[in-house]
Amino acid sequence: MEVKLQVDSVFVVHTRTGLEYRRAFMEEQLGDQGISFEFMLDGDITDLNPTILEKYFAPPMQVYDARTSCALKHFLVLEQVLARRLPSALILEDDAILSENFVQEFNQLILELKGRSDIDEKLAYVCLENSTLEFIPRGQRSARQHLYMAHKTRGSGGYYLTHEVAAKIMDYIHRKRCHTSNDLFFTQLFPLLDIPLFWCHPTLVEQASNNGMWQSSLGNQGHGFWRKLRWRSHKFINTRIRANL
Repeated sequence: MEVKLQVDSVFVVHTRTGLEYRRAFMEEQLGDQGISFEFMLDGDITDLNPTILEKYFAPPMQVYDARTSCALKHFLVLEQVLARRLPSALILEDDAILSENFVQEFNQLILELKGRSDIDEKLAYVCLENSTLEFIPRGQRSARQHLYMAHKTRGSGGYYLTHEVAAKIMDYIHRKRCHTSNDLFFTQLFPLLDIPLFWCHPTLVEQASNNGMWQSSLGNQGHGFWRKLRWRSHKFINTRIRANL
């Protein structure tokens, strides 16, 4: 019996043209796990113009580059969450590698989110990925607990948020605008807006542009054998040694 992902919509941030191998990868991967989704194709660099830059961004993000385009795509997803009145959404970038049992593990997170008395299920942001290779230390973990309060994101390659969180973020952007990359922006913004930020343990998403499988579309990381080796060694040290101290 197929298990349904317990979220109202799934968006994958992608480009309208180019990076076809990423589109194919995400279509196959999510299809194999029975996850229905849609691509966010708007917000390419070619879509940027002075009006859009002024609406969403403050210096130094008012530039025509991949970082600004990436942030815009995330904001356009949040606007879709609001426009469609979606209670929740899962947002993935197009290089997100999902855990083998992603649907079951994600649903466990949502079950915990809705069942814990110390969490407002309508106001939550859950970071699902491992891009910073930071993990919950063993001494802070509890049996059968998957959600842990955190003070920063671990990237924006995979996250869950609620309608209320999307509303708070976009209200701030329309008033103050975004001045840095969206993952750092969220880290700085959430304490100001009293948005609870959670890490999940274990992590459920790994980005192919971080682990060396692919070149980053932002152009700031290498790929190939040495990048893969460096990533795997750092991941081993952080998961098997540092997180267990």
